[in-house]
Amino acid sequence: MRFPWGVNRRPGCSWMRRRFWRRTVPVSRICATCWKMKGAACIGRVAAASPQAWPPMPAMGGLDMYNPYPAMQKAVHACRRHVASLSDDDAWRDFLALHGGHRSTKDMNVTALGKVLDALHQAGAPASPKARVARPTPTKDQDGVIRDLWHQLWTAGGTDDAGEAALAAWAKRISKVDALAFARPMQKRIMIEALKDWLRRLPADPVAPLRLAARGPDGRTDFVKLCDGLWNALAHSGALEAGILADPGTWLKRQGFGVSAFLWLDQGQARDAAKLLAGWLRKATGKEAAHV
Repeated sequence: MRFPWGVNRRPGCSWMRRRFWRRTVPVSRICATCWKMKGAACIGRVAAASPQAWPPMPAMGGLDMYNPYPAMQKAVHACRRHVASLSDDDAWRDFLALHGGHRSTKDMNVTALGKVLDALHQAGAPASPKARVARPTPTKDQDGVIRDLWHQLWTAGGTDDAGEAALAAWAKRISKVDALAFARPMQKRIMIEALKDWLRRLPADPVAPLRLAARGPDGRTDFVKLCDGLWNALAHSGALEAGILADPGTWLKRQGFGVSAFLWLDQGQARDAAKLLAGWLRKATGKEAAHV
């Protein structure tokens, strides 16, 4: 038996290939347009031409074919469970006969199953029956825990600012996110553990009491006053060398601030100078690990 539509005469079709197709592929599975196996692109055309010519396709060894019939049949039965009025078997059969033309999905083709699916969606079935189940929310919000720990850290003198901007800058340095709201739950757990560890090491930090002493009535740190306190602490620890190096004006000029006293620094310059002095003091006292 020869194939219709000139399959045997198409270019590049060798005698062996024609023999293989003749033995393994039924004639009803050949597309009249592309001369290949009926796939996803041919389903609508073939189903429209012959509504009853698309039963469940058997598996053919060695040929990669797309058969949407089983998936659509499962989707129909999954959507049925979301429509309460179709729980009765008689009502379900009537629904199938009304929208699909048959009282059983086994007798329907892909086009009929698609019509049944559209009708089920209009009846209230969700477009995706397998919806994701929301994870249970924790007992306490992780963002709230992080903010509480940050405030405790500020109260103990571990940081200069208790605001959201300072917390966001710290979170970006730890978790590489622009805001705390963008961090994942795992990243938030890492930040919580980092803040707890910082609080445990805080009593050994020599800068924390000086930061508390330099804090004003409004809760903000006076960095000029903090620089004076850090310089005095360095002097008492013996970290300052004798001579001109023990003068704060010489140190400020060597660091590029261009002033001769801490009093002439603005708050931004004083903050940068306080960071340098705090690192110097921690290094002199051997408490570098107390700061995060």
